[in-house]
Amino acid sequence: MRTKIKDALALGASIICIALLIFVSYIQIQTHAYKGLIWYGLLIFILAFASVIYVRKLIKNNANDDQNDDSDEQMLKLTDFNSRYLNDIWKDGFTAEKPEWTKWNAPYFNDYLLTGPFLVSSKARSLNIC
Repeated sequence: MRTKIKDALALGASIICIALLIFVSYIQIQTHAYKGLIWYGLLIFILAFASVIYVRKLIKNNANDDQNDDSDEQMLKLTDFNSRYLNDIWKDGFTAEKPEWTKWNAPYFNDYLLTGPFLVSSKARSLNIC
């Protein structure tokens, strides 16, 4: 999606620059000042070529979007939470002396305590701290 936006903006900028160069060339021809017209023509040609490339990219990206859903959805995958993750979560959040997340607590949440390992009962849905 980001490349589509970038390509569309670049295409728009190229078209605007082509229009401005054509306008400036027209003004110079009207005033009989022919100096630099060759450079303007070269720039118009280069920008027109770039515009064709951007249009092809946009068409190609639209065709690829039909085949692939959003690639942004593939960046994050959510899985079901179950008891096998509890130990890792407990280690990350509650076994360090001064974990990173406590730096962002509000002033009245200074009650973090370092705790030891925990046991999870397979029959109950509770957490037993040792």
